[in-house]
Amino acid sequence: MSKNFIILIFLCLNFISCSKNEEEFETATRGNLVFYTSEDVSPIIEKQVEEFTRLYPEAKIKQLSASSRETFVHLLNDSVEMIATGRFFNKEELEVISKNKIEIDTFRIAYEGVVAIVNSTNKLSQIHVEDIKAILEGKKFSWSQIKGTNFQTKIVLPLCDLNDGINEYLRTRFLNGNKITSDIFPCTTTAQVISTVRKYENAIGFVSLNWLMTNNYDVKTLEIGDPTFFRDSTKKEIEYFSPHQAHIYRNYYPLSRKIYIFSSKLKHGVGVGLITHVATTQGQHLFVKYGLVPAIMPIRLIQLSSE
Repeated sequence: MSKNFIILIFLCLNFISCSKNEEEFETATRGNLVFYTSEDVSPIIEKQVEEFTRLYPEAKIKQLSASSRETFVHLLNDSVEMIATGRFFNKEELEVISKNKIEIDTFRIAYEGVVAIVNSTNKLSQIHVEDIKAILEGKKFSWSQIKGTNFQTKIVLPLCDLNDGINEYLRTRFLNGNKITSDIFPCTTTAQVISTVRKYENAIGFVSLNWLMTNNYDVKTLEIGDPTFFRDSTKKEIEYFSPHQAHIYRNYYPLSRKIYIFSSKLKHGVGVGLITHVATTQGQHLFVKYGLVPAIMPIRLIQLSSE
């Protein structure tokens, strides 16, 4: 456990021990907190908030959702003291932090995957990272150009705008930060991306794993292959991996990422309590329950089937 979390746990225990006569003071388990979560990781953070407030009903937490970029803006503009996101600060945001000498505490809380999903009628079960890149670049625009599918029609790509966490991830991972140049079916939320994939049999979407693991959606998750891994020593047959916890933990799954909590000027109160909860065994086990990988405590990997 990191030094930051040890300090937080000490502060949390200190405030919990405050006298009940000091009702005017907020503690780690009593008081109010308003914070922003980037929309792409909001479901799993909402589960953490639900569990924390169940344990400590005097903690009143308002979790607001915004795009990834907007979430960082709220923190750097000092409109909130805490945010949760699926990425680290980008170059522009780091320059703002440096210029204004903003002190930020960083807590890496979990690992998850970005998942490629298709309609349940699509026979495709695996996709290569080079095919994903070609789709995003508009070089592959028809399913006839992708092996393993039963469709020949144009590919429909539902995606949120440039400020969205998944859009940012795809551009960083595949396009060196450049704009996606394929035809996009514009969406405003992850839920809309998923519903578009469910509606159109020729659609492919990209969403956070935590959205799929906290809800029951009728979509197919694709295994993803990368030239880094091969099935044999001849390096002719590429290995494909599902976004299973074991593959994410071992860095086999090609589209893995980290989930963070960032805070500024957060010295006491419910925010400290929530971060402490997420960092300790109960909060970390909640990530495991919903298919993510805890970043702080060790985990026992479940043996995967060879099928």
